[in-house]
Amino acid sequence: MGKSKPSPWDVPDKALGFKLLVTMGDVDAYQVYFAAYYRWMDLGFHLLIQNAGMSMKDLLAAGIAMPAVHSECDYFKPVNIDQILECRVWFGSFGRSSFSVKAVFKDKDSDVVAQGEVVHVYVENGKPCRIPKWLEDICEYGNVSVGGENHL
Repeated sequence: MGKSKPSPWDVPDKALGFKLLVTMGDVDAYQVYFAAYYRWMDLGFHLLIQNAGMSMKDLLAAGIAMPAVHSECDYFKPVNIDQILECRVWFGSFGRSSFSVKAVFKDKDSDVVAQGEVVHVYVENGKPCRIPKWLEDICEYGNVSVGGENHL
């Protein structure tokens, strides 16, 4: 028996918003290729880090990484080329060394077309370790600015 269809998530006020234009590189013969949402969730994660005043390049140079260890995405409505989507991303739950990033994608009618979550582990010098205070604060309190930056 199949899994029941999940309900769209409520987007918290702390979520970061940006817009995306669906291009030829995002679609297959029919609609948005499923993996495009993962690329967009990764973009959202990078924007969250940047909006917190950090640079992923500098973090990596310092031996800090945050690899993905789990991901999932639910698709509610087909999306086609030339559509503009609004993406809202935020840090979800966090534990000792892991945290999640959630994303909701909406079309021009504000219908949720997809939602996804990626779980990351905080790693220093190749070993998982406790999430530092700056990242814990971002995860818990949403210390990021809510923006309307376009990535069209």
